[in-house]
Amino acid sequence: MTKNGTWREAWLMKRLALVALALPVAAIAQTVQIPQDVMSGLARDLAALQREVLDVQAQQKGPADKYANIGLLRVTEPTYLRAGAGDKAATLRQVKPGELFPVISQVGDWYAVRMATPYEGLNTAWLKAAAAVPVPDDARSTGSAGDAIFVRLTESAARLRESYRSNPYVNVTGFAVNVVPPSVSINFEFKK
Repeated sequence: MTKNGTWREAWLMKRLALVALALPVAAIAQTVQIPQDVMSGLARDLAALQREVLDVQAQQKGPADKYANIGLLRVTEPTYLRAGAGDKAATLRQVKPGELFPVISQVGDWYAVRMATPYEGLNTAWLKAAAAVPVPDDARSTGSAGDAIFVRLTESAARLRESYRSNPYVNVTGFAVNVVPPSVSINFEFKK
């Protein structure tokens, strides 16, 4: 007999604890069967993106072209600059109505913008389109070589995301692009 009951109760409690631990492991053990051609295609697409990043890194060491900005945005409501094109991307800083940002590119409902003051080595960020309005063309300015790299890699990542939008097995949930050093992070999940 145990202090809190019979030996049978103690034995039963140990068994229930083991079952409680086994249930989450069993749920994790259930895997989604992804066809080999889908996995090969994903690997091929990610390798192509990696080759592009390596190409940009090599070009970054040589002379770079200037990139003309698309235009300017004026922030219309308090919002946040983010590290990626999505509400779940890391927050870089809060912005206030009236702030202006040169536009580098647009992906869906998000604008890639250039920050006047770099934040933790980043000079680009993402701004939700609903929180800003375009400024007339006469307010345009010239961007930097880093902007051109950012646009190139962002467009490549956006094409990759778009190519998997209707895939029944894989969903690209987001991405982030860095210029220094050039890199792309792709977030994806396997659909159930």
